[in-house]
Amino acid sequence: MQKYSNAIIITIDDDTIYPYSTVANLVNSHISHPHAIISLGVKQIEIENGLPTPFNEWCSNIVGEPFKIAKQAFNQKRMDFLAQGVAGVLYPPSILPKETFNEQAIKRLCIYADDFWLKCMELMANIPTVCPKTRIKIHAIYFSQETALFKINILENKNDSQFQAILEEYKDYNLLEKLKA
Repeated sequence: MQKYSNAIIITIDDDTIYPYSTVANLVNSHISHPHAIISLGVKQIEIENGLPTPFNEWCSNIVGEPFKIAKQAFNQKRMDFLAQGVAGVLYPPSILPKETFNEQAIKRLCIYADDFWLKCMELMANIPTVCPKTRIKIHAIYFSQETALFKINILENKNDSQFQAILEEYKDYNLLEKLKA
């Protein structure tokens, strides 16, 4: 993203098999929503009493069924959607703030939670996320999950502490308030 700041950037996981239509689906949605992050899989961040609820309460970790959202939310610009990198995400050119590339902050706050880091940077810059009405089926490459971030972030509940660390670090940006917009 830094090196090719004027380019559209698409991220996918290297341990996953994607449908042939993945890139076309991302690009087609980008054409309709050029100033939004496009993700083929999102989770709606839930807030209760002014704080995010635990990640495992609002995120199914069942492979093949991780991206259930309300039908009326498809193709809508939403601030409360967390783009899930595993599904494929499109970032428009030069859309994220310079702070996105603060390596020291990333290492200190959320070395294993890139989705949350990027979400907070999107909130900082008031960038919505769109999930196109495209159901995808992704499959992990056999034996590729022996070492995987979900073991740390989901099974050990590290997503919550890393998300909270980012929110605390950037509290002057009122990121939780922006989730409600």
